[in-house]
Amino acid sequence: MNNITLKSYAKLNIGLVYTGKRDDGYHLLESYFQEIDLHDDIILKENTSDVFRLSSDKPSIPVDGRNTIMMALEKLKPYLPPRTGVELHLIKRIPDGAGLGGGSSNAAAVIKYFSDKYKIDKNIALEIATGVGADVPFFLDGGLQFVSGIGDKLKKLDGQSDLYFVLIFPDFSVSTKEAYSLLNFNLTKAKYLPKITGFITQPTNWALFENAFEDVLIPAHPQIRAIKEQLLSLGAVHAGLSGSGSTVYGVCKNEEQASTAIRELSSKYTAILSRPVIR
Repeated sequence: MNNITLKSYAKLNIGLVYTGKRDDGYHLLESYFQEIDLHDDIILKENTSDVFRLSSDKPSIPVDGRNTIMMALEKLKPYLPPRTGVELHLIKRIPDGAGLGGGSSNAAAVIKYFSDKYKIDKNIALEIATGVGADVPFFLDGGLQFVSGIGDKLKKLDGQSDLYFVLIFPDFSVSTKEAYSLLNFNLTKAKYLPKITGFITQPTNWALFENAFEDVLIPAHPQIRAIKEQLLSLGAVHAGLSGSGSTVYGVCKNEEQASTAIRELSSKYTAILSRPVIR
């Protein structure tokens, strides 16, 4: 069989509110997830070896059972034809620890591919995705979605194709586990994100899309505030931390604004332009 290349897209969190913690330890949140065109590539080839093998162009990426791709394949195995083997090579472009959902997206890309090819029931695919990680179900449909619960309650929304996202990658990463441990539910429990049907389809008060992680992470990483302030001063209508970080993004209404921001900030940080993926 010929090689197939899967595109595994990143996502931004547009705002994030922490709404509590379940008895089993899972954290509850509200956020808008927007899929963006920054993506990893997964080169895949099936065979009859009955073995799953993964490699990557980035040596720091685990390629054993700790990798979300391998987790997804093991959960998919009962639904695949006998002796299905897979060779995969992961080309990473989505930074680790950046709040962009790279690992979750990788798993979802593999689940989608095999679910489509072998007609796996959508509910089974969703169950597999949830079993791999809380953000994985979002990537099965992608686009723009309102996300709540532990990331398992999803509402598809109409996205806007004319937005430009400036992504700034500081020289540090943030552990999701560490970030959640810093959150104080008593300070955030009264806050909820505004309910919308699409961004900038009507005048949007972007100030409402705050991220609870900023309050606890900015003291340790003041660069986050500095980058946000720079993005806003350069014309972004909104700037914020994506998820638990460390990516800081700016929302721009045109390419000229976005290009100016990238030009100004790229001397100090890695900065790229990204666009929404509309589905």
